[in-house]
Amino acid sequence: MKTANLLIAGLLVLVIISSFTSAFGVGFRGSKFNLHPGDVLDTSFSLQNNDVGTGTITIEVVVEEGGDYVALVGGSSRFDVPEGGNVEVPVRISVPGNARVGDLYKVKVLFRQLNSIVGNEGGGTNVGFAFNQRNSFDIQVVESIEKGAPEKESIAANILLWLVIIIVIVIIVWLILKKKKK
Repeated sequence: MKTANLLIAGLLVLVIISSFTSAFGVGFRGSKFNLHPGDVLDTSFSLQNNDVGTGTITIEVVVEEGGDYVALVGGSSRFDVPEGGNVEVPVRISVPGNARVGDLYKVKVLFRQLNSIVGNEGGGTNVGFAFNQRNSFDIQVVESIEKGAPEKESIAANILLWLVIIIVIVIIVWLILKKKKK
């Protein structure tokens, strides 16, 4: 019975503490990108301020690993996220032109909340803790498609299609002429 009471008390403390914390979320479109040598991809992280009643939070974005391949677009690394709102963090992912097929680049990005939130307009006793989140993803270098190859394939397909059409027309004309002779 003591164990059950301790478990219930622990869960109650956890619920109470979690109601006093501020939280933000980070959304991103994937954990692995397949890019060709020399490719550039513009995408974005989405920052969400999930707490209501906490006001605007300021998030600093720091590329911890892979800064040669990922850059924040727009120059700013700090973003104000309104209460209950979203803010896009534009990033550019680029692969060097001399990258080898099979190379794998690891990227780690830290999202650090700069301001702690105090409940009740700064006058209450509820203190929200500032949290950090990390997002990591991989950039895989894949073989690029030769630009001339698809054209050659489509030309060959077109020639084959025209040959079939010509053969069908010749057969139809031959059948018509054969019927007229009878």
